[in-house]
Amino acid sequence: MKANAPKRKVFQDALDLLAEDPVKDTPVPVNGIVSIPVEEIHSFHDHPFRLYEGDRLEDMVQSIREYGVLNPVIVRKDARGYEMLAGHNRTNAAKIAGLTEVPAIVKTDLSDEDAYVYVIETNLLQRSFAELLPSEKAAVLVARYEKISSQGKRNDIRQEIEALEETCGHDVHKSRKRTCGHDVHKSQKSRDGLGEEYGMTGRNIARYMRLDRLIPEFKDAVDKGTLAMVAAVDLSYLNVKMQKLIQQVAEADGKKLKPKQAVELRRMGKEITKEAVEDVLVGKEQKKPQSVSVKLPMELYEKYFAQMVEAGCDCVVMEVSSQGLMLHRTAGIMFDIGIFTNLGEDHIGPNEHKDFEDYKRCKGLLFKQCKVGIGNVDDKWFEDVFKGATCEIETFGFGEKADLRAIDVKHISRPGYLGVWYHVTGLMDFDVEIDIPGEFSVYNSLTAIAVCRHFNVPIEKIKDALKVAKVKGRIEMVKVSDDFTLMIDYAHNAMALESLLHTLRDYNPGRIVTVFGCGGNRSKTRRYEMGEVSGKLSDFTIITSDNPRFEEPQAIIDDIIVGMKKTDGKYIDICDRKEAIRYAIEHGRPGDVIVLAGKGHETYQEIKGVKYDMDERVLIKEVLEELKGE
Repeated sequence: MKANAPKRKVFQDALDLLAEDPVKDTPVPVNGIVSIPVEEIHSFHDHPFRLYEGDRLEDMVQSIREYGVLNPVIVRKDARGYEMLAGHNRTNAAKIAGLTEVPAIVKTDLSDEDAYVYVIETNLLQRSFAELLPSEKAAVLVARYEKISSQGKRNDIRQEIEALEETCGHDVHKSRKRTCGHDVHKSQKSRDGLGEEYGMTGRNIARYMRLDRLIPEFKDAVDKGTLAMVAAVDLSYLNVKMQKLIQQVAEADGKKLKPKQAVELRRMGKEITKEAVEDVLVGKEQKKPQSVSVKLPMELYEKYFAQMVEAGCDCVVMEVSSQGLMLHRTAGIMFDIGIFTNLGEDHIGPNEHKDFEDYKRCKGLLFKQCKVGIGNVDDKWFEDVFKGATCEIETFGFGEKADLRAIDVKHISRPGYLGVWYHVTGLMDFDVEIDIPGEFSVYNSLTAIAVCRHFNVPIEKIKDALKVAKVKGRIEMVKVSDDFTLMIDYAHNAMALESLLHTLRDYNPGRIVTVFGCGGNRSKTRRYEMGEVSGKLSDFTIITSDNPRFEEPQAIIDDIIVGMKKTDGKYIDICDRKEAIRYAIEHGRPGDVIVLAGKGHETYQEIKGVKYDMDERVLIKEVLEELKGE
């Protein structure tokens, strides 16, 4: 239909459509259109979306002045008159344009749940999910996860709305966009399922859903960008009374809540007072609460393990952190096999372990709740970790003490490929080849072999599996040239980076070129150490941005340079990660090994509380295509 069609004709077309038999493929009964007074319409009681403002509103007002309200609003009758379900912006624009009545479809016998479907779906038809403000996204996700349970009913409602959108002058209000942006209408309730629909991680879905628990003032602050997402999530764990107290104190003092302050306030819980809030806002140091042990009831474990068995699962692999052991999160579980690979001075800090001794002690707790402990006997902390172990102990490594030993190790190198070959002896006896280079790959494969032995896996199957085993983001080769090798690796701390670079030295490369950054809102010590390691072990370093989070990327780079300057290492800093990758590829020399360190399997970059799509594999492809076109 043309935008300049006569008002009466467009309206009659809509009337004719609704008076006909149900549209093919749209078996939804559609009520007739009536004109109702604007003054008798009130907003939906739980309307989560903001009304249009500025140019968008002006465009709609001008359109309605010229053509009238061509697309009927949808309302339901209640004691106050008519409750708006779809058409809040049209009705608001009609009021401004001076209209006293609007065309409407009056729905009857709607449950609150069905009514909410109309509110959500009509907004998603008009705007993409990406366009929504954070609080609006939160409302949509909560609705998807909790409130909208009937997929069949939702499909019926959507078909009705789509029929109206397509036949009632949809193209007239030019300011509205009809694309949904994602396939957001699948019947999935899990956070991960929702994540797939919206192009978000399950974790990020959960963070957005937390926003729906904020008081309106905090929602508004998040939408305006004056309250960081990460701070808002922490505040959402407090009840309404506490949130209002914090908001009132912050407003009276003219203060903006910082993420660290929100963390402190959340920790206070019931102890929050006006004085305590004021102390936090002015930076007065608070007493840090003691860690709380969380011991889950065995009934809970039994419930979920039973479900796994029923689903046909015969083995469960769990990553059990030292902090999880410290807080007794796995208390009550007797593991058949516990594994120790290595230990470095990491995870030391106020929110983790008080010191390295505590870290070692907590690591060792695993071997007091397993039947067989398998450990890397070459690690210098092996004895400390297994001190007090109550399990049967097996070892692996290169040394003669190892029960499962790697000997005759050979490095395999060719353009674009690095691997390793060795012979395993002791408890088992056969040759192993792995398409992942380095000593650590030998250790990792020995770990897998040791576990497989307990499951009586045939040797040929072990060999075949190890030959094709690849881990995304762990020395992941990406072919870009016949002259040099480029790889992606997750090494994001000094120990991991040092291990990786030592490994690559064993392959006698022409140069090692390391591209890396460090995460924001993390220990500065890590930045200094990684800078120093790269300066010592790389021939050239390109310092760039990783996940800056709430810090300025250049400030993080400057910290890395502090460590770099302790060495004679050559370097350049290029803040934009894509440009850093471009520089590395453009300046690659024959025999070079280029390492993109830090991101690994991650496919995003976190900036100011928002995760943006950024996959290094995609960036590499884009750079190669751009270079080809130059």
